Amino acid sequence: MKKLLYSFCLAILMSFAGCSEAYDDKWILDKFEEMEKEHSDMQAQIDAQQTLLNALANNLSIIAITPTTEGYLVTFSDGSTLTVKHGDKGDKGDTGAQGEKGEDGDSFFAEVVVGEDCVTFTLADGTMVVIPLSGGESGDGDNADGALNKIYYTTTDGKKLFPYNSGGAAFGAILISNTYENGQGVLVFDDTITSIGSSAFSGCSSLASVTIPDSVTLIGSSAFSKCSSLTSITIPDSVTSIGSSAFEGCSSLSSITIPDSVTSIGSSAFCGCSSLTSITIPEGVTEIRAEAFSKCSSLASINIPNGVTLIGGSAFSKCSSLTSITIPEGVTEIGSEAFYKCSGLTSITIPDSVTSIGYYAFYGCSSLAEVYCKPTTPPAGGDNMFYNNASGRKIYVPTDSVEAYKTAEGWSEYADAIVGYDFNE
Repeated sequence: MKKLLYSFCLAILMSFAGCSEAYDDKWILDKFEEMEKEHSDMQAQIDAQQTLLNALANNLSIIAITPTTEGYLVTFSDGSTLTVKHGDKGDKGDTGAQGEKGEDGDSFFAEVVVGEDCVTFTLADGTMVVIPLSGGESGDGDNADGALNKIYYTTTDGKKLFPYNSGGAAFGAILISNTYENGQGVLVFDDTITSIGSSAFSGCSSLASVTIPDSVTLIGSSAFSKCSSLTSITIPDSVTSIGSSAFEGCSSLSSITIPDSVTSIGSSAFCGCSSLTSITIPEGVTEIRAEAFSKCSSLASINIPNGVTLIGGSAFSKCSSLTSITIPEGVTEIGSEAFYKCSGLTSITIPDSVTSIGYYAFYGCSSLAEVYCKPTTPPAGGDNMFYNNASGRKIYVPTDSVEAYKTAEGWSEYADAIVGYDFNE
């Protein structure tokens, strides 16, 4: 019937064109394209309804329902998929097919409601189709109590947010439900959540707080980067690794507890967390990597564990509120610009284990008046290590090593400031 109607319309257009000595062929082409699009859209809607009815007739369940910018992508237990676009919100306010978006659209679906154990599809004519969810509240295996397949969160605007990366690879499970009620959001997955993957919540500027389930072992690179409203986060004891730039640019994050289970903190992990005032690094961490805490301008204190051997380049650069820090025995390398422009730092002790200090390591530490350097052999020194420190700054070294320091590369430029000191007293 549709093909016959389409042919009839085509014949009328051709007849009209034939009766005119001059006609606008662009107008006819535009009409053809318009008709083809309408036909294609109608066929897509019919196919979508057919897929839904087929799922109902064959007792299929939904194994994944992923929010998209236009609606939802639904995956059924037989592998078939259904794309649901925005419907006509009508008198339903903002509860259209996309949930919070609610734009009017050309769709046979007026509303989609994702529950904890089923999804309800309301068609344009008012027909309701209910399809069960696989997983959801009850979950499977270790997920049976529902706790390990959920992420709880709050937002500054009271609206639900959509992870930037919500695929199975990011979380180890597939997002099936996202609700925000009574001041709290809940992301529900079809199985146990094992990771917060790369860029999972990157750029979610309205995210205010988040609680991660105890099953997560990895917080991936840039997982929460640029979440500028994030003030608190609970990291469970199951996490062993925090990726590079994981919390970079979280400028409202004022406190965070890193559990003892963490053994690896990536470069720039907390870079630009300008409201962070203190932090304790777990004993299992052996390296503070490049720019890990760079630009944490409110950071006043930090505990570095004894197991750390490397303080990477720019690790604490521009931490202007840092007044003191203890570098533990065991650290062998202080990277370039490690404490660059830490203008509040007044004194520093370099342990006997250090063999290398990079260029500009303490450059611009304008309040630094006392440097206690314990190694008997001068560490390999980079250019301008102590440039632009406090006026009259002294560098105290072992008494028997004064001459060695005064002539060593990287140290000789500070010969007038080098003073012997008995570290055994």
